[in-house]
Amino acid sequence: MQRDAANATSGVNASSLVEKTEGGDVLAAVAALVIYGLCVLPLLTAIAFHITDHLIAVRNTDPRLWIWFYRWWPYALLHGLNPLHPHVVWAPTGVNLTWATSTPTIALALAPITLLWGPFVTYNIAAIAGPLLAAWCAYLLCRETTGQFWPSLIGGWIFGFSPFEMAQLTSWPNLYTTWPIPALVLVALWRARGRLSTNRFVLIAAMLLAVLFGISVEVFASTVIFSVLTLLVATWAVHLDRRVSIIRLMKESLAAIALCGLVVAPYLWLMLKDPARPQISLFSPHFSATDMANLILPTPITWFGGLRFETISEWFAGFLWQQGAYFGLPLLIMIGLYWREFRTTAAGKIILFGGGVALLFSMGPYLQLFNKSLLIPMPWALWSHLPLLNNIVPERLIVYSFLAVAVMTARWLSFSKLRQSARLGLAGLAVLFLVPNYAGGYWATKPENPPFFSHSIYKHYLQRGENVIVLPYNLYGHATFWQGETNFYFNLAGGWLGQALGVHPYVDMTVPTDFRRKWGDPNYPEQLVAFIRRHNIEALIVDQKKAPECAALLKPIHIQSTSLGGILLYRFDPKRLIVKDHAIELLSGGK
Repeated sequence: MQRDAANATSGVNASSLVEKTEGGDVLAAVAALVIYGLCVLPLLTAIAFHITDHLIAVRNTDPRLWIWFYRWWPYALLHGLNPLHPHVVWAPTGVNLTWATSTPTIALALAPITLLWGPFVTYNIAAIAGPLLAAWCAYLLCRETTGQFWPSLIGGWIFGFSPFEMAQLTSWPNLYTTWPIPALVLVALWRARGRLSTNRFVLIAAMLLAVLFGISVEVFASTVIFSVLTLLVATWAVHLDRRVSIIRLMKESLAAIALCGLVVAPYLWLMLKDPARPQISLFSPHFSATDMANLILPTPITWFGGLRFETISEWFAGFLWQQGAYFGLPLLIMIGLYWREFRTTAAGKIILFGGGVALLFSMGPYLQLFNKSLLIPMPWALWSHLPLLNNIVPERLIVYSFLAVAVMTARWLSFSKLRQSARLGLAGLAVLFLVPNYAGGYWATKPENPPFFSHSIYKHYLQRGENVIVLPYNLYGHATFWQGETNFYFNLAGGWLGQALGVHPYVDMTVPTDFRRKWGDPNYPEQLVAFIRRHNIEALIVDQKKAPECAALLKPIHIQSTSLGGILLYRFDPKRLIVKDHAIELLSGGK
């Protein structure tokens, strides 16, 4: 009898659970989806249901990038353009988009919505679908392992509405669209239990991997790595009579990875052959790592205690959206109780290993406490010097820990010997401690779009397809966002699309560098004229609200500007520009 109980808790003998739950699975899954839908409703109320001109996002540069991406992918395909090398930015050279996270999976899946109602609606639908589908797929995974509704519902909620998910929801669609991760684990579990044939498993797993690749190459890479590591541990953890099936599952998983590799090979080829690709890590692993204190102390993203501990949490490494490792004391207690009861079972070993290793890797090369390195080496240092893999951001690996904890929670609530009232009470506290701070204003913003662009004034002053500079430049301005709003009416000499700083197609970046820092260069006027001629630029647009910031840059430009709908417009014929007494002038006869 003891062995039968152990088998039940380890998930080895799953047939009875499957038979018991098959009848109500569909209805329960729909009910879970509806409940999770109610949980995302506050995101819509935060923007007062203004989905056409507001974004479920924080007010910073990053969300506007996806407005451009969501427009670009359907535009490029409908116009027969190469979507991976747009020439509408960094004109006329163009830029390799494989080094920017353009999320083609989301852009193409929601392209009909973009074409009908615009990219703002697309962005908001993607934002709502992020936690909703993540929670639902995690629920299906938990349901498969427990056969019970309420424990699985709580487990799914912990993953889909985790502080990590909600922190990414402020800015990063590529990081909050996490549903393929639990979906891949679910499909693997189906195969391990004989509910899928080899061919179907390989095909479905390859499709999910390709979908994940199109969401984030980084998350795809880390998912493959942790999947292989978990399967290796599973071969050790399971009983001898199950080891052959796990080894078979690993071989089939590698086949699915290879099949996916064939599908995405053109993308990878363009990425790796780019001579301008980054040669060093794009992010500092010390700045983007899990702070040990964040495991128990919330940030303002969390409703319960988040604001109370804000003066402490502001010491964590990274920005607010990089501080999503909060589990809370009740959930940490639950994890400890699960470890005490189930650490000797096969399922317990696999889940605890997967979640624990992901947590350790997320802490970066050295353990950190309140943004101070304790000089204790951590596992991330093992790949910190490997090419490509060193571009994986450590703190983002915590997503795998939350998935492990979600399954752990569902199984503990289902199979623990602790009194039911104690289990439910602890689960309720765990959820309470993780409820998002919907009223905090972190998921509501209205990007600024001057009337010059929003009211189509540009059509009277710019010619279709001409090259333009927009100031502030690149990362510091809204050029690509405004260009996307015009449906790529004009080209940009530059264009911030989230690519790594220093990764650019222009050979001579002297002038664009001046746009950011070197305001007092005495050779600047001559360099600017040469730059304008080289790229055949015929207009300079300045955000009127940021004109004081650009004053030193504009000072040597002695060309009459026009104030139009929130911008300053300089028009000129690049061939007629001259430099006289360190001032840029236009010969008579120019535009």
